Amino acid sequence: MPSRARSRFPLPATTRSWTGGALAVLLLMAFTTGAADLGESVRFNIAAQSLDTALLRFSEQAGIQVLATAQDVADKKTTGVRGEYTAEKALLALLKGSGLAYRRISDRAVTIDAQAVEGASGLNGAAKLPLQVAQVELDGVATAEQDETEREQSARNKPTGSPRQSEIVVTGTHLRGVRNDALPVISISREEIRETGLATLPEVIQRLPQNFRAFDFLTGSSHVDLRGLGTNYTLVLINGRRTAQSNDNVSDGVDLSMIPLEAVDRIEVLTDGAGATYGSDAIGGVVNVILRKDFTGLQTSLRYGTVTEGSFDIRRASQSAGMAWSGGNALLTYVYEEQGALGGDEREVSRDFPIEMVSAHRQHGASASVNHALSGTWELFGDARFGQRDSTRNVTGLPDSPYVTESLDYGLTVGSRFSLGSTWELEVSASASRSEPQYSIAFAPTYLSATELEGKTGIYEATASGEAFVMPGGVARLSVGAQYLETDYVSRNLVNGMVLGTNELVRDTPAFYAELFVPLVGAGNSRSGVQRLELTVAGRYDDYDVVSGATNPKVSVLWSPMPGLNFRANWGTGFKAPSLLATGQVGVLSQPILQGGVPDPQSGTGTSIALRRFGVVPSLGPEESTNLSFGVDIRPAALEGLRLSLTYSDIDLTDKIGLPAISLLEEASYASVVMRRPPAGDTAGNAAFDALITQYIADAGGVVRYSGGTSAATPLSSVGAIFDSRTRNLAGVRSRNLDLLFDYQWSNSMGRFSADANIAYLLEQSEQVTPTAPAADDIDVYSRPVDWRLRGHLGWARGRWATNGYLNYSDGYRDNRPGLQGPIGSWTTVDFSVRCDLGEADSGWLDGLSLALNATNLFDRQPPSTAPGYPGDVTFDVANADPLGRFVSVEVTKAW
Repeated sequence: MPSRARSRFPLPATTRSWTGGALAVLLLMAFTTGAADLGESVRFNIAAQSLDTALLRFSEQAGIQVLATAQDVADKKTTGVRGEYTAEKALLALLKGSGLAYRRISDRAVTIDAQAVEGASGLNGAAKLPLQVAQVELDGVATAEQDETEREQSARNKPTGSPRQSEIVVTGTHLRGVRNDALPVISISREEIRETGLATLPEVIQRLPQNFRAFDFLTGSSHVDLRGLGTNYTLVLINGRRTAQSNDNVSDGVDLSMIPLEAVDRIEVLTDGAGATYGSDAIGGVVNVILRKDFTGLQTSLRYGTVTEGSFDIRRASQSAGMAWSGGNALLTYVYEEQGALGGDEREVSRDFPIEMVSAHRQHGASASVNHALSGTWELFGDARFGQRDSTRNVTGLPDSPYVTESLDYGLTVGSRFSLGSTWELEVSASASRSEPQYSIAFAPTYLSATELEGKTGIYEATASGEAFVMPGGVARLSVGAQYLETDYVSRNLVNGMVLGTNELVRDTPAFYAELFVPLVGAGNSRSGVQRLELTVAGRYDDYDVVSGATNPKVSVLWSPMPGLNFRANWGTGFKAPSLLATGQVGVLSQPILQGGVPDPQSGTGTSIALRRFGVVPSLGPEESTNLSFGVDIRPAALEGLRLSLTYSDIDLTDKIGLPAISLLEEASYASVVMRRPPAGDTAGNAAFDALITQYIADAGGVVRYSGGTSAATPLSSVGAIFDSRTRNLAGVRSRNLDLLFDYQWSNSMGRFSADANIAYLLEQSEQVTPTAPAADDIDVYSRPVDWRLRGHLGWARGRWATNGYLNYSDGYRDNRPGLQGPIGSWTTVDFSVRCDLGEADSGWLDGLSLALNATNLFDRQPPSTAPGYPGDVTFDVANADPLGRFVSVEVTKAW
């Protein structure tokens, strides 16, 4: 069956040599709500479109390989499928009227071919194609007009003879060819992102109830902070790999605003610790941004949005170009954006604020990917990305003194995959990324102060994955790998272009990891009460310079007592190595301060003089965590299209690194870091105390800073206490959470409907600032996470039209700032979008044209008001709300 094939590869893929000619392989394994076999129900959301693209979306959403020749699927259309169906039923619906059929290769793979219909004699008596697929016996053929047929006799994880089970590792595991259903992963597909009408990646992430806002109005940067533990405790990956951190004003995390949303294929959020998989930083969870690779042709998008009150607006244009050839494909996406400023005087909550609430900026973003199979067993792949943003934020009354931020972010990955025998695959890759923000402020036209930062990351990795052994429940799979991580941080301070100081910090980290999936019970040996029982064990060893070997295990269990009901449990440990910023405190950061006027209940005057010691303790070690989660997933057969998921998670973080803000008013809590001067009668003790002060000053090069009325003339004998404020492992944090996910899809004569909700309830968030301090509540207070957050969704689609509405709710809490105590109200906003795909049918120049109208905060709800902390301060909590108000946008998209 020779053909001139054109192929699309949504993810790094390969082709094999086939008898009779070349086949283009359509492979996509996306573990969103995908099924393990054709008999399991999955929530599908596939619009009417070309058949080849629809099959890619099916493969992504069902987790099933689809193989087809480009010649067979070329120029064919499908009406799509939306709702909860078995994978087989959805595939039949997509193929209906095409004259094509599918044949089952294994429980995880099918092939599409027109010849499959010829000579078919029923499901188990089909004529064989003149092709060998994965060297297994072809066991059935079905035409698209046939009804759904059960095939539960196939083992869920039986050997297939092919190592190419998947071309991407699901977030939270290194295994290929199997997904770990025990992991609590929230997946947001490209189609779901499109339905929201949102324009940027930060907008999508900020609306996750599990995420705490981490947005810098000064620079425009945005980060992820799952559970409100801190941006440093959520690991952000791009295509499953680490990337350079921005090291900006907010944190040393990844700046999401530098990744164009148009280049994103899907977002996977693991709300559990993953130290055994990824090493440091994945204590609070993982966000994996997977870039798009599966588009062929040209697509242009123009977008304009503005607030209905004020001058803030956004103009955005994007262009995507993809091409495919026999054995590979390439895709390039470019985005340009201009954003206006939002003046403080344009909102009541910031009327007296002297600085613009949102800075103006110009931004460029680009993403590129290329994949090419040199043979059936060897493939090359690569991807690159680039982001550049210049933002300006003006100060009222000082037009010549703006805050200016120039950010540059880029990364490159190259690699290769090899088949090792019939069931194993080796992937080797090298990645390099860099983030370069620069901050400056001009004081009149003659003085410019600037800070330049560089964060660089290099990763070299090799992973082998495949079948380990066969069990009655299926095939056990093993993954082993090694990684070498290089990180480099550079900071420079400049005045009028002259470098005043440079600080460079470097770290190299080798790591080794392994993961084993064991299907104890599967389709081949299931019994009443135990349909599935799966065990996954993972472990990782990291050799950080400040850790000297960190070993972290993880155990996951999935138990399915009956179809449609899964119980899952995860236990593991994690760690966070001290950041380069923490270990590299030099210069002014290590100089002690002689501070007067320190409140002291034991002093006759009510205050004392203290020496604050700074720097880093020599024994600084990693932060460590224990993560535990339990969950249940329900898909009742009696109500097709309904899915419920409930997850409880518990994070116990110890040895948290911090710089203690010591107070003598709570001396008992800080007993381990406070040293009092001995009584006056203790001559030897006083001499030793003075000697310590002298030694600490000498250790800092003899330099002392002064505050609170002290000066060089202040005698050291007047110091009443020494505060050891050096960075150290000090605090402990406990976070307990409940997540409820609801999803229901149904169809009738009026169209296709969807309803879903994501509810996050923070049961506990507490912190011990020192081991001797009581646990303090860190929830429902100013600038911290609230207990209840919700995002609900209702959607309708029929023919060319689709509308979607979203409800965002954040619970009320209290202002606990000294002198400002009081309640802060809840905040509810509504987002809405309507879209018309004019080109669903062949309609000339309208073909491929889509129009969308979007509104965020549709009813223009202002954030809950708070008291100003100082004259001119804003009167809302910037950590839990934003001042933008109603924002309306229109978007025109054309596929060429």
